[in-house]
Amino acid sequence: FAYLDNSGDLQGIYEYNLSLYKTPELIEKVHQYLLDSLDYAVKHPDVTLRELMERF
Repeated sequence: FAYLDNSGDLQGIYEYNLSLYKTPELIEKVHQYLLDSLDYAVKHPDVTLRELMERF
C-alpha cells in the first residue's frame, strides 16, 4: 500500500510492503512504478486504467 501525502511524497506501510517485496530495493521499484504511473495519469487525464496498466 502507498499513498501521496499533502507534500506529494510517496508514503507507504513499510512492514506490509516488506512482507510482499522482501527487500528495500524492490519496494523502491514499486514506489517508482507508482510515481511514474501517477505522473503519467496527471499529465494525461483521459487515460483509462487499462491503458495505464498496459503502459507501465
